[in-house]
Amino acid sequence: MTTDDARKFLAEQGFFTGNLWHIDDVTSLYQCSNEDAYKVLEMALTNEYTMSQIWDAIELIANDLDLEENEN
Repeated sequence: MTTDDARKFLAEQGFFTGNLWHIDDVTSLYQCSNEDAYKVLEMALTNEYTMSQIWDAIELIANDLDLEENEN
């Protein structure tokens, strides 16, 4: 399976694939192993601040689009 096939499959399953990060994004800026670059990405993309910012942005944009919130 190619990367494009994988992205297409994931998009068909409802995942957003328009913004993927790669270890090259880190290694192009820093001298590090691929393993360390992956660790940087994992920590940067899953830390509490990043996740909070994403949820805040989802809420702001949903409000801008006048989307009604689900009752949970």
